[in-house]
Amino acid sequence: MNCRVATKAPSHRATKRRTAPARTVERSDWQGKPSAGRVDCPTCGKTFTAGSVITHPPMYDQAEQSHSVLRQHYCDHCNHVINWVESSDAGGNPTGVLITGPGVVRGNARVDRFLRRHPQAAGVVQV
Repeated sequence: MNCRVATKAPSHRATKRRTAPARTVERSDWQGKPSAGRVDCPTCGKTFTAGSVITHPPMYDQAEQSHSVLRQHYCDHCNHVINWVESSDAGGNPTGVLITGPGVVRGNARVDRFLRRHPQAAGVVQV
């Protein structure tokens, strides 16, 4: 006795995404980090991964009795370097608390010098 099972050919159409209406979802108090691992150019608003940010070794400020790090980011859209100082722990890990900045470094010679020193700043894929 030969039995054949009828099968439906797989559909190549994208499945519809179902989302619940906002009024039916419970509100959550959870909040992610403000940057969520991303950095925005303050001039054009382009978003980059945090891996494109150059974080310099920590500095210790005697007057404030705290550590901080200089952070810099290259925006390929604007062709300038953004820099700011964030507080950090003793190991140089930024805390996200802005101390000064952001400042913008313009000028082809200055930007080229930054990219020669930190070529990885231009090689990170944007989000």
